[in-house]
Amino acid sequence: MNDDTVITVSDQRQSVAYVYLASLTSPISRRVQGSALGVISRKLGAASPFEFRWEELRYEHLAQIQSWLASTHSAAATRRYVSAVRGCLRAAWRMGYLDTDTYIRTTDLTPVHGNTKRGKYATPEELAKLYATCQSASNRNARDGAILRLMFCLGLRCCEVLAAELADFDRNTGSLLLHGKGRKLRSIFVFGTIRAAMDRWLERRGEHVGALFEVIDWDDGIIHKPISSTLSIWELYDKRCRRAGISRLAPHDARRTACSNLLGLTDSLTVARILGHASLSITAIYDRRNESAARDACELAGKETQS
Repeated sequence: MNDDTVITVSDQRQSVAYVYLASLTSPISRRVQGSALGVISRKLGAASPFEFRWEELRYEHLAQIQSWLASTHSAAATRRYVSAVRGCLRAAWRMGYLDTDTYIRTTDLTPVHGNTKRGKYATPEELAKLYATCQSASNRNARDGAILRLMFCLGLRCCEVLAAELADFDRNTGSLLLHGKGRKLRSIFVFGTIRAAMDRWLERRGEHVGALFEVIDWDDGIIHKPISSTLSIWELYDKRCRRAGISRLAPHDARRTACSNLLGLTDSLTVARILGHASLSITAIYDRRNESAARDACELAGKETQS
């Protein structure tokens, strides 16, 4: 669903998928959950989620959908996909297409448990090679270097990189105001090599009002408009990883790497605040430190019991 779509009121039956996605406040959430509904609707024989009549699903159908997802996807993905279907059914209930008893019975599923850690942790050697691709003097290298440092060191999301404005960065204090998921605001602080990369980019960008990170054209010229989509960030990662000669890293791997490294520097509550996590359990999922930390802790525990 395009963000510029004009919503019109008519007597025609509205698609519950459209209404559900329109109720989500974040463009990222609309894109992700819309994709999930697309996968399920195609499995059910519909051309798109907007053509499928989600309000006709019942408990036995939803149970089969969850079972199929659990056999082909991770537990986390299964929960997210089922949540999208539940959202459609909730919209159908609110629109009067389902009575309360039917809605409750249909959505009364046993949740899927499990927590498979996915994604990668970028080693210091890989990061050094990645940053090295941005060292030569060019506008693109300066911009990409700043983006990579912010994401791998402080765990910024793609949407936070795209939404950042120059006015959000206070050069005096090093504070950067982030526009996170669910329109939640938080501040992080930029120091050291991260600050040096930022200053290098800002010197080239200039002081004009607008997006913190702007588009670079084919001739290395700066176009004064914001990077438009997460696809641009993915392309940045693909290009830099190939140039660095390292295995492919995804933008969310930067967040996992930042979380793991920060947990070695400070407590989990502080890390959760830096990353904008709603709970410490989410921070624990992002931890990709190897087993050496657990082994060291067990060794210390053994020494304590001997004394």
